[in-house]
Amino acid sequence: MTSEREELSWQAFGDASRELARVIADDGFRPDLILAIARGGFFLAAALGYALSVKNLHVMNVEFYNGVGSTLDVPAMLPPLPQAVDFSAKKVLIADDVADSGKTLELVHGFVKDYVAESRTAVIYEKPWSSIKCHYVWRPTDRWINFPWSSADPVVPAPCPLRIGHVPVSGNAAGWSALYASAGRQALARTEENQLSTVALTEATFEKTVTTDGITLVDWWATWCPPCRAFGPVFEAASQTHPDITFGKIDTDANQGLAGEFQISSIPTLMAFRDGVLVFSQPGALPAAGLEQVIKAVRDLDMDDVRAQMANDHHGHEGHEGHEGHDHHGHHHH
Repeated sequence: MTSEREELSWQAFGDASRELARVIADDGFRPDLILAIARGGFFLAAALGYALSVKNLHVMNVEFYNGVGSTLDVPAMLPPLPQAVDFSAKKVLIADDVADSGKTLELVHGFVKDYVAESRTAVIYEKPWSSIKCHYVWRPTDRWINFPWSSADPVVPAPCPLRIGHVPVSGNAAGWSALYASAGRQALARTEENQLSTVALTEATFEKTVTTDGITLVDWWATWCPPCRAFGPVFEAASQTHPDITFGKIDTDANQGLAGEFQISSIPTLMAFRDGVLVFSQPGALPAAGLEQVIKAVRDLDMDDVRAQMANDHHGHEGHEGHEGHDHHGHHHH
């Protein structure tokens, strides 16, 4: 892979979407509806909608949960999912900004294919290693892509940036507090009813806990972080559902050395260890369904494969599979 970037300006995006629309029209394909994969696919779907005179636009929100060392790649469809009846016997065009690993497009294509008359895929960019070959591609590239909508830092950052030794003062602290007070009270009520099934980890107990056989999930959090407080009850509820898994929580303020060692830059961050191997690490507060998908994927891992892959990676093989974050906000950081 080249180290140069593919820079897409708004002007170039306008040209790209018009050219794609002409190719689709010249091909004789007349979609009844366009399905955008959020968030990067919104822009292309809207532009194609106008160019192809299609008013029926739908959206599917897909998050790409990415494993460390590419051992766990789980694209997850987040609710609300479109109803199958929306697609019945229709010609559907699935739009996204890039086919990178291709797994996200495969997931969505698989979701609709049994309900539709026909489905085709359109992207601005396609990487040579994509597992799906799209019907309509503006430009193939093996470079990192800077999209105009995600190359600038967001106005509202998410999740909480971790400032070691510094508690940020939120301008909207009162609003956050009100929002999470009820969730906190519910969690406290549950805690008093049944003994907490999560374990508070420290620098002294961390290594011993995560290197045991079986699965250990670790939630890196802090008391001042609103998304952490939102994720807390979700993590706690999952620990009740999966008694065979160790659910550990690390207060990053109280364990700054450990947070530094693991290069935790935003919280909450969820890590999964299996048989002492780190197989998953992802910042952000997952919804309950997302956490369940991660747990299932970790359970389904073939650890012999994982160890073989780690041995391969150790021998200087640098793959490209581990760089996908479907939202593409990750692309400009590399």
